[in-house]
Amino acid sequence: MEELPQGILSELQTIKWLLVVLVVVALHFTFYFFYALNKLTKETGAIGKKVKHKERSAELEEMLAKGDAVAAKFTAQEWTISHPNEPWAHWYLAKAYDQLGDFVETKKSLVLIQKISPTWNDAIEPWLQSIEEHLTPKGI
Repeated sequence: MEELPQGILSELQTIKWLLVVLVVVALHFTFYFFYALNKLTKETGAIGKKVKHKERSAELEEMLAKGDAVAAKFTAQEWTISHPNEPWAHWYLAKAYDQLGDFVETKKSLVLIQKISPTWNDAIEPWLQSIEEHLTPKGI
């Protein structure tokens, strides 16, 4: 068998090292892809937050639909403590207070939502007016 010319051997060595570099780069990007994917899906990541938000909302909707306003109130309070600027947490807290007939606390929660997120005003104003009717003594 003939020996390969020096030029071809040199080119094969170059191709070998280029393939090694390509594999290392591919592994590097694969590692960072899965690292980023893991970060996104955790509760603190963007996707994880949306999933957790939907789970909490569904849980609270179910509690309120069953009439379990006390449990809904405590669950919503925990949510407002962990995420004080989340309007949905205060929304469910207001709904729980409303089911319990605690209109003063309902009003406080609704006013807080207005401060946190003024875009909610259209949804909250009619409810606040209804609450005012409950809080205003009759005959005055």
